[in-house]
Amino acid sequence: MALSVGTLIGQYEILSLLGKGGMGEVYRGRDLRLKRDVAIKTLPDEFAKNEDRLTRFQREAEVLAALNHANIASIYAVQEAAGSRFLILEMVEGDTQADLLGRQRICLSGGLDLKCFAMGQNKLSLTSGIFELRVRSNAGTTLARHNTNSAQVLFILLMTPGVFLNLQAIAKYPLLDVRPAMGTMLGIFLLPVAAQFLWFILKSASDGTRAWRAIYAVASLALVAAAVALFLNGGLDGSTPSDARATVTRKVVLKGRHTQYNLTVSSWRFGRSSENFNVTESVFNRAVVGKAIHLEIHAGYFGLPWRGRISVE
Repeated sequence: MALSVGTLIGQYEILSLLGKGGMGEVYRGRDLRLKRDVAIKTLPDEFAKNEDRLTRFQREAEVLAALNHANIASIYAVQEAAGSRFLILEMVEGDTQADLLGRQRICLSGGLDLKCFAMGQNKLSLTSGIFELRVRSNAGTTLARHNTNSAQVLFILLMTPGVFLNLQAIAKYPLLDVRPAMGTMLGIFLLPVAAQFLWFILKSASDGTRAWRAIYAVASLALVAAAVALFLNGGLDGSTPSDARATVTRKVVLKGRHTQYNLTVSSWRFGRSSENFNVTESVFNRAVVGKAIHLEIHAGYFGLPWRGRISVE
């Protein structure tokens, strides 16, 4: 639940937003009765009606109430207002863990103190029968960003089968002009990456997770659909192929992981001077510069012309 400055929750007044992450939003508040500052935590809007999150939220309150340690913020109360729940916590001033680690120089003893601080909390939690390591910092936001970045890599990898299928379709039914197909494939692949990058600039890393995941899912399906269309364009093509005659002007062997045999021939299409494509080794060896070759040109089921068998005179 997003709160504005001046909002009253019982005896507590909202002063400012301290931070937000995947697990909740924390505000600085003022206890109007006891005249002290407090920290007010609430669930994000998307989880306010989630029973599992509400149960965990209640569990957090019970855990904090059961513990008493200098390194664990005390809980004062649990409030409900406008259908939302709020934890009223002790307000502790000071730097966050990210602030400490983000400074230019951190002495060794400071790092050890930070580790001992966390270990001390963990020991207390274990002796209380509860395993919960809670460092007072913006670690929740950092963890959310880490998980988001890992998910981003996973979703990018999920798009690779669609790219592979497109390349296989183009290899099986080589289009006369492959640039539109390759441009479409590249555009679909880069669209979600660019959209998420823009979202991260405008929003925090933990926001909009569902939105960009949906974009990745749609892009993955679009890549597969494009590959299926290319396969059907050649596989369902029942048109009678036309014969095109062209003169070989250049032969090139491209060495690499996979050797490619490339021919450059005079173009039979209006407005073009030459055509360039890969052929099998046997066709390449039989082709002679200055001599003609014949190509089967298919219209394509979806109107995308593709090249069939090549014969050498």
